[in-house]
Amino acid sequence: MRKLTVIRKRAFASMFDKTWFYLQDDEHGNESIDCTRCRLICELKNGKRQTVEIAEDKLTLFAVSGDFKGINSEHGFAVDKIVIGEGSADVTVTGKRTLNPMQANPFIFERR
Repeated sequence: MRKLTVIRKRAFASMFDKTWFYLQDDEHGNESIDCTRCRLICELKNGKRQTVEIAEDKLTLFAVSGDFKGINSEHGFAVDKIVIGEGSADVTVTGKRTLNPMQANPFIFERR
């Protein structure tokens, strides 16, 4: 097992809204995003971070933003995803919400 740290940087866009993070989980996933079974691992407010344990396999992490309900929203939501390669080293991902009301002020991962 390794640790995944998700950091939501402070941003003016949607500063009072949460962003929901889902991790690919083919066995125990209870949601489907882009035809991938996944499970909720955390909800982050502006400027917060969360650390969870993940498998050493290649996984996809989804960030879901919307109008206070995320993926269960009837008004739409925005999704960004990042692929976490396999390995045993701990992983840190960062990103922030961008100001774009037409796309539910999406969370965008920082790509390195």
